[in-house]
Amino acid sequence: MPDDAVVKWLREREIDIRVVVAGYMGEWRPAILAGRSAPLQVNFGYFGTMGMPSVDYIVADPVIIAATSDAFYTEKPRDCLRRR
Repeated sequence: MPDDAVVKWLREREIDIRVVVAGYMGEWRPAILAGRSAPLQVNFGYFGTMGMPSVDYIVADPVIIAATSDAFYTEKPRDCLRRR
């Protein structure tokens, strides 16, 4: 199925959150992320930045992404371990 058809299919199903677990691994399809297939898109499992403004958050702990490294990510880092 072409990328634009996948985006349309996902939007029709009104998926609220899309979780990306493969990052740049395997046969990933960045056009689906860029097409905003869900209102909220989260990077989980790939601990480098996706470098895509269409990915809103990354889930990682402070060992993976130190608070001083937040500026180097296009995603907003979110975790349940970091004290705010």
